[in-house]
Amino acid sequence: MVVLCIWFGLKARSARHQKTMVAELGRVGGVVRYENEEIDFFTGRVVERTSPLAGWIYGVLGKDVFYEVTEFSGNLSQVEVGLPYLRELPELEKVTIFIYGSGSEVELKKADELVRALQTALPNAEVEHEEV
Repeated sequence: MVVLCIWFGLKARSARHQKTMVAELGRVGGVVRYENEEIDFFTGRVVERTSPLAGWIYGVLGKDVFYEVTEFSGNLSQVEVGLPYLRELPELEKVTIFIYGSGSEVELKKADELVRALQTALPNAEVEHEEV
């Protein structure tokens, strides 16, 4: 029983930390995706895969207790300002930097530098920039 309480305490602490990082990233802008979310091919919307049976406990304890943040996407400034918070998400798998329009030479150079900084800071995450 003691081991279970210790595990839950550690999990709750980790979830609280992740929730704080997600809130900071929300303040910066961009999009955070959890491991239970996917993009609907037809609508382009984020869809959650959650068991209806666990819905009540999910609602009480929050998303961060059950799921890790796995993706973040945003424009150059959002990703740059969000870097300290992204470093605090150990399960992060992918970061996408959006460059709107054709992107100037300066923006593309800055994006390349940011990609290198992210690859150093987040060695387990796939980092890319995409012109949209």
